[in-house]
Amino acid sequence: MTNTSPKTSIPSIRHRRFAVAVIAWLGLGCAHQPTTAVQWPPQETETSNPQSPWTLHGTGVGELIPGAPIPESVYVREGKTFAELWTDPIHGLDQMEEAIQGFRDQEGYPLVAFSKLDVVARLTHNRTLLGIWVGPTVRTEQGTGEGSTRAELEAAHGALTQNNIPEPYHCVVGTSDLKHVAFLFKAHCKDVQDNTPCAAVYVGGYSDPEME
Repeated sequence: MTNTSPKTSIPSIRHRRFAVAVIAWLGLGCAHQPTTAVQWPPQETETSNPQSPWTLHGTGVGELIPGAPIPESVYVREGKTFAELWTDPIHGLDQMEEAIQGFRDQEGYPLVAFSKLDVVARLTHNRTLLGIWVGPTVRTEQGTGEGSTRAELEAAHGALTQNNIPEPYHCVVGTSDLKHVAFLFKAHCKDVQDNTPCAAVYVGGYSDPEME
């Protein structure tokens, strides 16, 4: 049977230098980088409604937090196991075919698409969550996300920071209240206007210790 790639609008990482630039911009080598699994939500927080949409926040999407394993609640919402989402579909594929079909990025990291959450999880080889590509239906509490313009981001989150990065995107924009969230623009920073829409959103906050 022919394997088909998971349908998602979220781009995979196409160039190592782009990934390195975003990681550096997010400050992933700093002291705040988690070295052990992060607990989310905190124990005193009530368990979220399984049907309520998860929001994009400063350290992840809902209970998905880079630096921790994917929680069981994610598989419950998706209605599939890790094996059904990733292990079984790649059976018989070589690593190049896995990348072509969207199961790995070009650095070899596994990519797992969760259609019901509209995210693609980027994992280390021991299945720790390395980062999250965030789909257009996932929004912050302020309603921002993929497609938001620079002006909308500034109005919702205050002063912005921005830096040029290598292709496939050229400008990364950040906010003080969304510490590990990168809003990615196709245009170079000098060409990003108030009405320029954000092309993609990535959440980092953790780097693979094996790659340091």
